[in-house]
Amino acid sequence: MPILNQLRTILFIVFVGYIGASIAYPIFPPLFLHSSALIPGHSWAADNRNLLLGLTLAVYPLGQFIGSPVIGAMSDKYGRKNILLLTLTGTMLGYVSSAAALQTGMLWLLILSRFATGLAESNLALAQSIIADLDINKHKGFGGIVMASSIGYVVGPMIGGFLSDGSLFSWFNAATPFYIAAILSAFTLYFAYKQLPESRPADISPVSSQTAWRQFNVIAHLQEILQNQLLKYYLLSSLVFTVGVDLFYEFGPVYLTGRWMMDSGQIAVYNLILSMAIALSGAWLPHYLASRFSPRQIVVMAIMLFSFFLSLMTITSSVSLLFPLFALIGLMIPLPSTAITVQLSDAADNDIQGKIMGMQWGLRMLGDALICIFGGFLISISVSLPLAAGVLAALLAVVIYLLRIEKYPVNPELDGFEWSSKNEK
Repeated sequence: MPILNQLRTILFIVFVGYIGASIAYPIFPPLFLHSSALIPGHSWAADNRNLLLGLTLAVYPLGQFIGSPVIGAMSDKYGRKNILLLTLTGTMLGYVSSAAALQTGMLWLLILSRFATGLAESNLALAQSIIADLDINKHKGFGGIVMASSIGYVVGPMIGGFLSDGSLFSWFNAATPFYIAAILSAFTLYFAYKQLPESRPADISPVSSQTAWRQFNVIAHLQEILQNQLLKYYLLSSLVFTVGVDLFYEFGPVYLTGRWMMDSGQIAVYNLILSMAIALSGAWLPHYLASRFSPRQIVVMAIMLFSFFLSLMTITSSVSLLFPLFALIGLMIPLPSTAITVQLSDAADNDIQGKIMGMQWGLRMLGDALICIFGGFLISISVSLPLAAGVLAALLAVVIYLLRIEKYPVNPELDGFEWSSKNEK
């Protein structure tokens, strides 16, 4: 099967996955906070509704945190395609269950189905593992994932917002977008079955047999990975940087609302600018720069510029600067994300690619869940504080990354570590 078709299929799966991840953003807040359709009765206090909203939003990334390393490790053992088809089936069923929960007003089913969908949609990390297996430039492949995900983040809220608006068509309701997501998931299942061969490299030796508990023990997987000091530094720097990025993602709209009194339409425009800048950057910039600079130079330069632009946003008194700042931040985000992921993949043995990619994604989802739960404490102090925290997180990521350089002196060809250190414990 042509590699280009396989790459397109994987990027389509990522695109649909991010639609599903973001489709609930415009649906759940008004449903929980301004409607009694989902939570019958008027005795629910506002604080209880806020708590239930936070819980419902958080269970999806929590499911991804638990599922990503497990699904990645299972793909190392049983093959990428087999596990991918299984998870895509689970994703489709998860969306159908969410739609049914919204139609019947069953809150417990909604929370459970969102958690189950997050577990199944851990296959987004599996997509990275498949690209790592393909005979293509990893900067181009991982950059394509960033591009597909950012476009999905644009399309998802649009589908969620328009298809849940009963004023447009009488049969539109909160469940409609989830039925559409289920249909899209069915398409990804079909294309994955038709276009993808078994993508586990032929030279991978079978993974030793493990107990069922060991295979599903996220902490055990994490402990095993962290024994490799090189992988530990890459994972930590990737995690901390993405925390900084997610603080900007999650609370940028809050900042625009609280600081500049923007409405939802204006915020959507800024979100479009950001997402398109990320998509354009991810499509070609990581691959272009990788041929001219070392990964170390790309990571440090891009994170420092990201921190600088985000700092300007927190202190500017000119609304006219926000457009270029959103675009510039969007251009920077894919660069360190892609470069660190490539280095992480290159530093790991072939037979743990799925586990490594899954753990990287799972840790990010854990950070996102914690941000959703505890971010309100920051905005209660100042709407700019989450962005300032994002700057600090990004700068800390640079420090962690440079500690890796100090431990593994720079090699001009391999950029930062001797290849013999690959298996060092």
